[in-house]
Amino acid sequence: MGDVVYKFETLKKKAKEQVGVGRANGCFFPQEKDFLVLLPAIEERIDPRTLLDRWYREADKIIDRWDIRKVKKLIELFPGIVRKECLNREITCEIDDAENWLVNFKARQGDHHEQMQVSQT
Repeated sequence: MGDVVYKFETLKKKAKEQVGVGRANGCFFPQEKDFLVLLPAIEERIDPRTLLDRWYREADKIIDRWDIRKVKKLIELFPGIVRKECLNREITCEIDDAENWLVNFKARQGDHHEQMQVSQT
């Protein structure tokens, strides 16, 4: 397989979607007993569901703020946002003519297929 290219904003969107799936399934954040251990450290009385909602909203904001320099961390935290074969490839980044950051997962040596199109989804 050749190079695989994603728009950075597409990767961020996919990461936020994974956060949303975790939220819908009631997971992604600490296990219930771990979560309950944290509650005494909170200075205000708050319903655990409200606190989780705040955490999910904050996770979205953090992803929104990240720029291209955080692409490796984004993929480390959300490996499902790229194709599995991309996870151990060399990454390069560049800006296209429309000023979008592109993340290029380089093909391995001996892989002579044509370059993949930019992923929009």
